[in-house]
Amino acid sequence: MIDTIAWLYQDLAPKGAMQTLLASQIIATYLVLMRQLHKTTQEASLAANNMRVNMATKLMRALNLQLGLLATLQGVKMQSIKVEHLNVSGNSVIGIGGRVDQGRSSQ
Repeated sequence: MIDTIAWLYQDLAPKGAMQTLLASQIIATYLVLMRQLHKTTQEASLAANNMRVNMATKLMRALNLQLGLLATLQGVKMQSIKVEHLNVSGNSVIGIGGRVDQGRSSQ
């Protein structure tokens, strides 16, 4: 367990007090989330299992928000994908980022 915590902390690479506190919250949320998911495999009651799954879902959302905030604080650019659907001569064209022009994506 200690090795996992150390690995996660090192990989998150917090800088400064705020990022360190946030990294600690991320690790704690992750550990509780994994424990809840593990307990769902051992739960006999369907109602109790559903409660654990709902809790795990909320923890996943919180973890995602925390990771996004840490990325923002660290200046990490998040990938943005824009998908457009156009009909050109009956063919579907999908562009990633930039503008889609006659089946070719341009930046």
